[in-house]
Amino acid sequence: MSTRKTLCRAILAASLFTAGLIPASAHAVVAGPSASGKTDMTVTMPEYIVLRYYDKISLTFTSASAATAKGDKSFEATWTGGDATLNADVTLPDELGAATRKIKLQNAWAIAGLSPSGTASVTIEGTDLTKKDNSGSAVSTIGVENWTVSDGTSESNAITTTLRGVSGGAKKGDVNMSLNFKNTTMSGDHTGTFTITVQTI
Repeated sequence: MSTRKTLCRAILAASLFTAGLIPASAHAVVAGPSASGKTDMTVTMPEYIVLRYYDKISLTFTSASAATAKGDKSFEATWTGGDATLNADVTLPDELGAATRKIKLQNAWAIAGLSPSGTASVTIEGTDLTKKDNSGSAVSTIGVENWTVSDGTSESNAITTTLRGVSGGAKKGDVNMSLNFKNTTMSGDHTGTFTITVQTI
């Protein structure tokens, strides 16, 4: 093959490659220089807790007044004697009720938030309920015992419960107590307080 023909073919091949008519796979391509780097990324979430509660709760007991006849009762006393004491021994009315009552306030509190462990403590403390006279002295008392909080899993005066995070919704809970009417001598409003404290863990 003459030098002239070889040169012509080389020129033709170069022209076809430049025009894109020869696939790139038919030629060895040398990759250019490259560089890459990895970045550590940190997103810091806040530690916070939100408590929802009622600032006033009213519990009203109802009872109907009634008069119930217990049948005939006969007594005997001497006409010529002195004063007479006659014991009718009437039965006690059922309306006296129980000396103590257990009370559950369902869904009385709710919490939400974020903490390092994903949990929070919930504690409760409370007072007796009293009715006072004009001088401020208690004249009738409803004793309150066994204050507890519960979340469906645990019940105590101090529990540890889970926080559901940003998208998990709030965690609801109950308040429980026992009312003691031993020193309750008057009708009407008897007032006191209870305090719920929540803290991230």
